[in-house]
Amino acid sequence: MPTAPPTQVIVHRIELQKTERQYLEKYIEDQQKIKLVSTGVSAVVPLLQVGAVAGVAWLGIKLWGEIQALLNGPLEDIQEGMVNALAALNPLHDPLVQIIKDKVGVHPKKRIEDFDIDTPEGQEEYRQAVRDWEERKAKYLQVVRDSASIFNPFD
Repeated sequence: MPTAPPTQVIVHRIELQKTERQYLEKYIEDQQKIKLVSTGVSAVVPLLQVGAVAGVAWLGIKLWGEIQALLNGPLEDIQEGMVNALAALNPLHDPLVQIIKDKVGVHPKKRIEDFDIDTPEGQEEYRQAVRDWEERKAKYLQVVRDSASIFNPFD
């Protein structure tokens, strides 16, 4: 069924007193401030989160570095002391040093007097012996410095 066109217009008005208008104006101002603050907070929170993650990562890296420094300092001192102590020992009288040297193959038995350095072949043989000895010495020092190396004298 079709609706009939309106025949009259009714106007409803809400009239406020002065104090009610003041309350309403204050409420509208507060709502505008709340919207403004919430917009600012929603823009700043992601930046703070990224900053917090970066700060925690930086602290973690610094802490890891400090732990490594605390652990490596004494370990390096111990390794250096072991190398110096083993180097100071006479390998003929210390069986442990001799076992390590035997494992690595450090046996510098030749001296310069054992080579004929007047001939080019003798000079080259001497140079090769020195290079071989330097390689064996470096390998020996690496093994002695490596605190995780375990030597079994029976294998």
